[in-house]
Amino acid sequence: MTKTNMKNYLVPAILVKNFSDLKLQIKKVQKVFPLVQIDICDNLFVKNRTFKERLEINKLHLPCRLELHLMVKNPEKELKKWEKVKKVFRVYIHAETLKNNFEKILNIIQKNGWQLGLALNPETKTQKIQKYLDKIDAVLFMTVHPGIQGQKLIPQILKKIKSFKKPQKLLVAADGGITLDNIKQLKKSGVKEFCIGKRLVMAEDIKKTLREFNKLIKNPNS
Repeated sequence: MTKTNMKNYLVPAILVKNFSDLKLQIKKVQKVFPLVQIDICDNLFVKNRTFKERLEINKLHLPCRLELHLMVKNPEKELKKWEKVKKVFRVYIHAETLKNNFEKILNIIQKNGWQLGLALNPETKTQKIQKYLDKIDAVLFMTVHPGIQGQKLIPQILKKIKSFKKPQKLLVAADGGITLDNIKQLKKSGVKEFCIGKRLVMAEDIKKTLREFNKLIKNPNS
């Protein structure tokens, strides 16, 4: 487990079907946020498929670091496609894809110097990842069903996050349906990293939207 930022912060999440849209969206956020999440779907684990060009990302000369959210059935195979991509900082693997492959995944992650996080679908219990907690850096709670942006947050997940007993240095993140109306509830539940898709990436004024969210999560009295 490596040192993880324990301040509250926002991460724009990009989910696109083609590389052209990735370039357009990442251009909007790359100088505003130090960390940007890229969602990868294989149309097997979730009913959606994202762009295929991995190495082309190096040509963008990004100033920000990247966080990958792998919504794929075979995470080891996908991880190998990213080994030569620069700027990767953290990778989230779905706990539902773990069988006897955790050590192989961990070896790939460690070899590349990345952080490892485990993502949990809304219906997946936290007990599933208990035995891995001392080997990972973060847990990502899906507050919607993965693969499609623009969904409403599932309120029952707040209780799930709040009752999660975690090691002190483990980062708790949430992804899906996060708005100005519910972000304070997520913060009070223990979330430190807030992954936000269209509401942030496609905002008319990204810096203004960021300020509005930060006012709610960085105020010690909120």
